[in-house]
Formats: sequence, structure tokens, C-alpha cells
Amino acid sequence: MSFVSAMVFFVIFILVYVLINEIFTVLFRLTGLTEAKAKFQVTSMLTNSGFTTSDSELITSSRVRSKLARITMIFGYAFTVTIVSAVVNIVIRMNSIQVKTLWPISITLLSILLIFMALKSIPGIKKNFDHYVEKLGNRIIFGKYSNVVIILDSYDDNALAEIIISNIPDILRGVALEDTPLKNKFNINVLMIKREYEYMRIIGNKTILQEGDTIVVFGECQNIRNIFENVK
Repeated sequence: MSFVSAMVFFVIFILVYVLINEIFTVLFRLTGLTEAKAKFQVTSMLTNSGFTTSDSELITSSRVRSKLARITMIFGYAFTVTIVSAVVNIVIRMNSIQVKTLWPISITLLSILLIFMALKSIPGIKKNFDHYVEKLGNRIIFGKYSNVVIILDSYDDNALAEIIISNIPDILRGVALEDTPLKNKFNINVLMIKREYEYMRIIGNKTILQEGDTIVVFGECQNIRNIFENVK
């Protein structure tokens, strides 16, 4: 492998690593982890950093997370071997290339990497990418009749969650919120509804949830997931 090929190979794998990290972070978030916890877990698995006891329990307590963890670690092993190989090739070939040729190649590849990272950090691009992964991942993991449930933050057994409603659960279909068991039976409070381009922050008791709504709720995490996932 030539020096240029090794450099290109290395940069491509860094780009793929960043994409894989983002994809698996979204998938772990769908299983009930917050963004911060999901990002930490995925980075640990991809870099083979290992886990503390509490981290292991967080993964093994869920069958879905365990499967995702195994897949993520396989990617991690593959990335480790490939990146080490690319770095070794770069070091070996450095002596056979002139310095005046080395700098333009390095600067060009570094610029590509920085541009990619800058584009990834743009809120609109990240949001659209994450939304696509959420929809696809939710369908694969939980089935086509499930809603996307994103845990924004957790407090012991309770959670603040955002739910993208594609399928109305039977207990909520065509029923005003005050007549549903959400609050009285399951202790789930609807805090906000986004309908098309309108945010409904003051929610009336007569409000009826519709397909296409994005809602923010607070309540027991397991109750939220039981109601809005696996609708049929």
C-alpha cells in the first residue's frame, strides 16, 4: 500500500467511524438511554475501553441493548485492526516520500476531515440525519407499528421523553386527554405537543392526539415505553 493510499484509507475510516458512532448512539437512545449515556456507551464499545459494573448492568439489563452492544463491539474490533494497519503503513512509507509532497497531501486530507466534522455539527444536518436513523432503527428494532421514543433525561424510574407519533395507541385513539388513562392510571403527563409547525405548550383537557404529532411527556419510563412502543 502506497503512502497516499494509506493516508486516504485512514481518513475514510475516521469518517466512517464518526458516522457509525452517530448511528449507534441514536439506536441506543431508542432503547431508553439519554444522549449523553448513549454516546459514552458507544464510544467505549467502539474503542474497546471496557465498562464499569454499573455500565455493564445498564447494557445487560436489556435484551435489545445487549444485541446492539455485540454488534457495536464487532465494529470496534474491525476499526481497531484497520486503523492500526493504516497507521503502520503510513509510518513505513513516510521515508519513501518527499516532504514537499507530504504536506499538500496531509493538509488536503485534514481539510476534508475538518469540513466533514463541521457539517456534522450543523444542527439542521444532524437533526435530519438522526431523525432518519430513528425512524429506520425504530422500525427494525420495535416493528413498523411502534412510535419513536427518545429519552431526553431520566430521574430514577421516571423519564422526560420525546415521542414521534406515527401510530396512535388504542387507548388514546380519538379520545380527549382528560378521558385517557395517561395521567390517572399511568401517571404520564403530556407537557408539550408539536403539530406541524405549531408548538402547543398550553394543552387543554379536550386535546386529542393525532398521528404526526411530536409530544414531550414526563412519567415512569417503563409505562411510557409500554404505551407508545409496539402499538399493535
